[in-house]
Amino acid sequence: MLRPGDKIDAYHDPRNPLTVAYQHYAHDDASQGTAVNHCPPDLLLPRLVHLDDLPELRRHLDGLARLRRRPGPDASARTTAALVALLLEIHAQAARAAGDLPALMDRRVHDVVEWLARHPTRRLDLHAAAASAELSADQFSRLFRRETGQSFRAYQVTVRIDRARELLAESGMTVSQVAKVLGYADHRLFVRQFKAHTGTAPGIWKRSA
Repeated sequence: MLRPGDKIDAYHDPRNPLTVAYQHYAHDDASQGTAVNHCPPDLLLPRLVHLDDLPELRRHLDGLARLRRRPGPDASARTTAALVALLLEIHAQAARAAGDLPALMDRRVHDVVEWLARHPTRRLDLHAAAASAELSADQFSRLFRRETGQSFRAYQVTVRIDRARELLAESGMTVSQVAKVLGYADHRLFVRQFKAHTGTAPGIWKRSA
């Protein structure tokens, strides 16, 4: 989390590209209508935050980006509310990382969820996921559903469709190309799953994004 005056150097492995998502904001004094130069320390986020729920943060960022692309009479109020929700989520994740809030989910499930978020184009076999958690497939399935509210297979589909939405909105790829990148051999299956999750066909989603 960068602040005015910060200078950084960053690099990444080209084989594992770095994804950068950002929002630029300033704290305002509501009574004066001017920017606040010195925020109370408890409002500032740590410069380095370990994110334990990347999909949730991406959901907030996606929603904020969509609001900014679709101006309207209430756009300012809705954008401000979305930004506050985003910052509260980051504060909560920072607090969990510092041990000030309980962990979000069982670490064994969390590690698998994090892997899925980082590799949405790859398939992970249930037995391999269970083995990484040192559980049987049945034990892992029950634990995964309890912690996420979804079956392991359904969660993987959700991750892929979330990635599909990003690619359709930002990459310029066609629907067929996105389906192929995400490992769908059956284009009709991709369209069916996308529509089931979003309520609209991928082509319509792309045109409206």
